[in-house]
Amino acid sequence: MKIKIKHLLMMLLCISVSSMVLVSCSDEDESVMGPVAINSCQYTATEVTPIWTLVPNDNCDGYVIKLYKGTRANVGDMVEEKKLDYRTCKCTFSGLTPNTQYVISTQAIPSAKSGFSSAQIYWKEFTTSAQ
Repeated sequence: MKIKIKHLLMMLLCISVSSMVLVSCSDEDESVMGPVAINSCQYTATEVTPIWTLVPNDNCDGYVIKLYKGTRANVGDMVEEKKLDYRTCKCTFSGLTPNTQYVISTQAIPSAKSGFSSAQIYWKEFTTSAQ
């Protein structure tokens, strides 16, 4: 029984450490919060649902999720922007055009007590399915 509890505690430690690595400080500027990674991007011909990593503790007041036409290298017009609560880890954008390239950006809104002045942006490209 002791071995199982020890292994369980080790797994929990590994999971918590790995999630902190995904949302970390930038090497360039210590006052900038790291990017909020999109872990999954589920899409159809007309909808997309990105799922991202939540920022731990009280470091975040929420998230800004933006959807653009185009690619990361060639970002087009912004289609929609959503500002979401700090407890939210996914949202859905509807009304997309089938067989079209889009890019989603995620960015945390640092809380006043986090010590961060801003946050890096994470980008994820996808192409909607053909209808």
